[in-house]
Amino acid sequence: MRGTLISEVLGMDDNDLNRLVEVVKSRRAQLAEVQKLRFGIGDRVQFQSRKRGFVKGTVLRIMRKNVKVKQDNGPIWTVYPGFLQEEVK
Repeated sequence: MRGTLISEVLGMDDNDLNRLVEVVKSRRAQLAEVQKLRFGIGDRVQFQSRKRGFVKGTVLRIMRKNVKVKQDNGPIWTVYPGFLQEEVK
């Protein structure tokens, strides 16, 4: 499938590519909404940080595109919902 998809993209003109970008953005927004709905305020979550490894915390607020997470004994992070997972104990 990937080979077919790549060959299709390579054959697209500018208008087709613009439409493809719109569709991809829309699909990513849908997936983020589904991910966001998995969590509620007060839920324990974790995510991978580039510099700090796994960060564990509590969901403070669910915003339009991101989730605010209060790290245990640390700062408040703004995290893309797709990066969050339920806390592993």
